[in-house]
Amino acid sequence: MVERGWICLYRKIQDSWLWKEKPFSKGQAWIDLLLSANHQDKKTLFDSNLIEVKRGQFITSIRKLCEKWGWSNSKVKRLLELLKTDGMITYKSDTKKTTINIVNYGIYQDMGITKSTTETSPINHRSITETPQKHTNNNVNNDNKYSLNSNEFRLSQYLFNHIKENNPNAKEPNFETWSRHFDYILRIDKRDIEEVKAIIKWCQHDSFWYMNILSPDKLRKKYDTLVLQMNDPKKNVNSKQGKVTNFANYPEQRQYDFNDLEDKLLNKAVIPQSDDGDSEYDELRKKLIGK
Repeated sequence: MVERGWICLYRKIQDSWLWKEKPFSKGQAWIDLLLSANHQDKKTLFDSNLIEVKRGQFITSIRKLCEKWGWSNSKVKRLLELLKTDGMITYKSDTKKTTINIVNYGIYQDMGITKSTTETSPINHRSITETPQKHTNNNVNNDNKYSLNSNEFRLSQYLFNHIKENNPNAKEPNFETWSRHFDYILRIDKRDIEEVKAIIKWCQHDSFWYMNILSPDKLRKKYDTLVLQMNDPKKNVNSKQGKVTNFANYPEQRQYDFNDLEDKLLNKAVIPQSDDGDSEYDELRKKLIGK
């Protein structure tokens, strides 16, 4: 079994003859997206407009990706949709550009490395790594316990993606910590993973809970309450898309003559026309109702 870990991959690989062979595989296209993303925030001039591109994002176009990967337009779009559905990217296209955001870019790029550690000399680095760490849990090794493909990590991504939809400026959490809490939910609480996903989706579309469930820890504490409310058919749901009530689906609503109601509300007399063509009666009727 291959030990979990990570490697440094330089962008210069894109200049290699191996990289230029087309068409790309799906895995190669995914790595190309990672290599194309900004490693820090920066501003760029596009179509005479200054645009701020965040860390983990980059601006491209479907046409450019087709040329780079040797793919058709439809194949590129299908992969982007597939990666979006799997919580790996978000993207937005218009007539001029496509902005792609790598979800959890820091997971692929940082893995706990800071500027100070990367600049440490080999001798000092050795002394640091050989020094016992006082503020860590001895039961946890240096590798992340939860892999990127684990259910716990994917649930963490799933929750954060929904939070980001509500608040695009939400700060990226510690996914290792979040994964641990989802481990408690699945393993200790024995919750069904599909039910957990359904509750995440429901609470992040509820006008009250989307502001209160912002971590798996809070989700775990309110889990039973969320289940009851989600499954309550009588509950009026004030969603962000609009208020939904059971009354709107009631099959036997009353039918009203709104013209008659208007006359009554305006205190207008409702006097029928004569059946025998009495002209004096009809003239009086017109005067009474102002017609």
